Amino acid sequence: MDAWNHSSQLLLFAGIGDHFPPSVVLAFGTFLLCLWLFAVGAAWGSFLNVVVYRLPLGKNIVYPGSRCPRCGHAIRLWHNLPILGWLMLGGKCKDCKLPISARYPLIELLMGAIWVGVALVLVEWLTGLQTVLWPSRIPGELPLTSWEPISFWTAYCLLMLLYFTLLAASLVDLAGQRVPRSLFLPVLVLGILLPLIWPDLRPLPAWHSWQLEAWQAGLVEGVLGAAIGAALGLVVAAGWKMASGRWPMFQPLLLLTALGIVLGWQVALVVTLLASIAAVFVLCLCRALSTALVVPWPAFLTAAAILLPCLVVTNLLPLHSLVNPSPLNAAVMLLSSSVAIAALAATFAQFLPPGYHDRKARIFPLEVPEGTAPMNGEERLKNIEAIEKSASYKLASFDDEFLQRPELRPVRLQLELLKPEMFLNEHNVSSTIVVFGGTQIVERTLAEERLAAAAAALAKSPGDATLARAVSRAESVLAKSHYYDAAREFARIVSSSCQNDSRCDYVVITGGGPGIMEAANRGAHEIGCKSIGLNITLPEEQKPNPYITPELCFQFHYFAIRKMHFLLRAKALVAFPGGFGTIDELFEVLTLKQTKRMQDVPVILYGREYWNKVVNFQFLADEGVIGDHHLKLIEYAESPQEVWDIIARHHHHDRERVVD
Repeated sequence: MDAWNHSSQLLLFAGIGDHFPPSVVLAFGTFLLCLWLFAVGAAWGSFLNVVVYRLPLGKNIVYPGSRCPRCGHAIRLWHNLPILGWLMLGGKCKDCKLPISARYPLIELLMGAIWVGVALVLVEWLTGLQTVLWPSRIPGELPLTSWEPISFWTAYCLLMLLYFTLLAASLVDLAGQRVPRSLFLPVLVLGILLPLIWPDLRPLPAWHSWQLEAWQAGLVEGVLGAAIGAALGLVVAAGWKMASGRWPMFQPLLLLTALGIVLGWQVALVVTLLASIAAVFVLCLCRALSTALVVPWPAFLTAAAILLPCLVVTNLLPLHSLVNPSPLNAAVMLLSSSVAIAALAATFAQFLPPGYHDRKARIFPLEVPEGTAPMNGEERLKNIEAIEKSASYKLASFDDEFLQRPELRPVRLQLELLKPEMFLNEHNVSSTIVVFGGTQIVERTLAEERLAAAAAALAKSPGDATLARAVSRAESVLAKSHYYDAAREFARIVSSSCQNDSRCDYVVITGGGPGIMEAANRGAHEIGCKSIGLNITLPEEQKPNPYITPELCFQFHYFAIRKMHFLLRAKALVAFPGGFGTIDELFEVLTLKQTKRMQDVPVILYGREYWNKVVNFQFLADEGVIGDHHLKLIEYAESPQEVWDIIARHHHHDRERVVD
């Protein structure tokens, strides 16, 4: 056929036919056309899903764009692709992760299959078989051979619009909603107007013997099809009303009027009769099998409207007696069929399960079984108890497991920054002196005990190199125990000088651990002054030393926030001999001072001899990796009073010691 083979001819004209046989090109063109028809049909199916959901609710079917019916989030453009979009999402909403009913892609697949299947039957079979449907208006010609491509595709699309409307009515009725009248408006209007231009659009003429102009024939056939279709709709509605006591919700009057306008009164009559028979048969079968499944009556009408033209075109269901019936035969046919259809409709309505007519409407397809029984008292209490014990029910601020999740790291950082800041403000701490030093440098009595223990162990195993090394290390620590006393004394000096008359200036702040940090906190504690400890969580448990003011001892998880609090109020950094931690903080401050990223504070190294062995700053300057002026960032002290003098001189304070 010309209309069908148009795409294949385009391929031939493009030169492809020069390399392949015409039959191959024709087959390939047919495949491409079927693929295109399936895509268009699936797109119609996607729109059908929108119409079925929105139209019964009185919503606009065009605006806004598609949204998840559960969470309301807009569906992305690429997820609107028929069938593929649902597969890409894995059957779940991308936002709320709730399941999207498989009904949506199945409807799209069904519409695509209808578009391809009907086209194949109406075209491929008509090219070789003479049937009673769509007979030529000119005797002797094959059906449809006189059609132009535009009129052919117009008839085809009108048929697809009818199937779209019938399927939409079936789905709306399946959801327990009343089919809106506006659903039928497009097919009713186009079904009347288009045959005025192309009278051959209908499968059968009303009466072949009528000698009418083309547009007159189209108008008369449309009016006659609408009238008989409406009469059949009234018959179905009346039968339904007699059996159930209420009118059907699927609008049979408009449904069958549309069927009569598009397919003609003869086909509409046969389709309605066959649909009624099939509906009663299937419903009785379901009752016999004790299943609650109910297929809505419009679904049978849809199936019959699709299958009957295909069966007739393929000569599987001859309807020769309907081509040109006499008025008497037509009247008898209409009367007898109407009685049968009314009886069948009443039977269908009567055999429906109890409560079917009172079923509640579903706004969208749910993924839960219908008729789920409500919880009993015990189940309710058990579920409420499970809810209250669930981690999701805990207040976020009290849910430790939730707060420790990686996604909450920014919140934890903020909390660690805010908590010490707020507590220090509440205690009127305006400035601090940072004291660092080794955790192993302890007071003399404890150092002597450790040395004695190490020596005793070595005496038992004189040749043990490890024990000998332990003795040597204990001797070094004992030699540095005077630093413990110096740190303790310095804390007494600075605290007694700056924490009088309720002032909290120059409060000693340490890492909160043992050794030099303990000495500094101890010195302040011994004269009744406040001191601060900033502990850090470590793989090996570390407890705060006992001399920190309890209200000013903080524990940190993040080193970065701890470093910030060391320096936010700092007026000086005093580094006693220590190891990696002390050196880390020292170089952190030196880098910030070198780059002018912090306030101007003195950096004082206590014990020049020790620090000259640890770091050769002069060597760094000689090598050119730091400037000579950077050496002035560091000051040295050999006594607690000298440390305080440097700080007081830097900040122009009275250097007089005030010790109670």
